[in-house]
Amino acid sequence: MMKKSMKMNVMNKLSAMLVGICISVAVFAQSGFEGVITYNTTNASIKEKATVTWYHKNGNNLMEFDSKAGDEIMKYEMIMDSNSETVYLKANGGGQEISGIQPEEIYTAATFVRKMQTKEGDYECEMLMFKSNGNDLTYWFTNDVGLSYKALPKLMRNNMPNMAGISDGFPLKMELRDMNGKLLRSQEVISVEKKPVDDSKFKK
Repeated sequence: MMKKSMKMNVMNKLSAMLVGICISVAVFAQSGFEGVITYNTTNASIKEKATVTWYHKNGNNLMEFDSKAGDEIMKYEMIMDSNSETVYLKANGGGQEISGIQPEEIYTAATFVRKMQTKEGDYECEMLMFKSNGNDLTYWFTNDVGLSYKALPKLMRNNMPNMAGISDGFPLKMELRDMNGKLLRSQEVISVEKKPVDDSKFKK
């Protein structure tokens, strides 16, 4: 069984971490993508830095989290079906399903401001700027990866601004800054690998 304290810590962070997930990965059923995407995420409020490794195959998804918040180190996994709002959390040798995850208002209530063409690494991107409760929320979307916003899991899209009529690209990066420019949260894709993924990765 999973320790109660571990479960509570993960659940408390899960909503925020899901933002990182949706920045990094699409549900590739429509694209036929099979492989691994890796990204880094930060959360200044809890002094957290994490690396997330995402495996996808045929609508099955495994996310491996390697997180450090202050002196606390957490390693855990989440398994989800592409169309599900329920995740299966594995940690400390135990596992259980978690549902009813609520999106964060700072993302869902964001108001679109404008779009600019730019470049992020090797990718041509659309930089999308939003305002939310006085904060600046910026995304970098690209059409060069072969994955799209529409292919994101429903759970992921629930925890992002509505992109309808704004962009249908793949989200490479996100930054949330306060009115003084201080970085509050960030997520950034560091690698995209198309390669075979063994079915055992998705075993609960």
